[in-house]
Amino acid sequence: MIIRMNKNINIPEDKREAIINASINEFSKHEYKHAILENIANNANISKSLLLYHFKSKKNLYAYIYDYVCQYLESIVEDSDFYKITDFFELMEYSFYKKLEMMENYPNIFDFLLKGYFDENEDVKEIVNKYRDKKQIDITNYFKNIDASKFKYDINMQDIIQMITYTSEGYLQSRKNMSVKIDKEDMIKQYSKWMKMFKQISYKEEYL
Repeated sequence: MIIRMNKNINIPEDKREAIINASINEFSKHEYKHAILENIANNANISKSLLLYHFKSKKNLYAYIYDYVCQYLESIVEDSDFYKITDFFELMEYSFYKKLEMMENYPNIFDFLLKGYFDENEDVKEIVNKYRDKKQIDITNYFKNIDASKFKYDINMQDIIQMITYTSEGYLQSRKNMSVKIDKEDMIKQYSKWMKMFKQISYKEEYL
């Protein structure tokens, strides 16, 4: 998969991939303020000055990497089968399992996103929240083939999406507060339970 950098940035493809991999590795291991640009540059086999020449700042580099990872995740999810699914909850579970499968194959990406989600640094929060707001705008296209007639008349799909998001975020936050490592099997179990619960709340009786 190729995601183009800013048109003003011109880096050979092999260097670009090395920068992405080195950045994900560094930001997945360390909170933003403790991540070191020299480490990224060294692991990408370039100079720090060249890294800063292209990205200008640590914040710009992080923003690019965060956007790249999120777009990569979406590209994995939105495959040829994605838009064939017309049931809202089937689509939510399909998306969840595809992302989980990908993150299992590339655990640094999962750790990178978790680090970013919980990071209290203002630069990181700005980047994460900006992307979250963008996804709210894109949501109409994401669910464009869903059969909305299955929902009860007083249920808004957007409200259910928000409730699922808040529930997922609450789960992650509770694990962080208890210093409990995120467990894949537990995530699957909990997510399946949430989908059944929200389906009972949302769907007309004939579709349960």
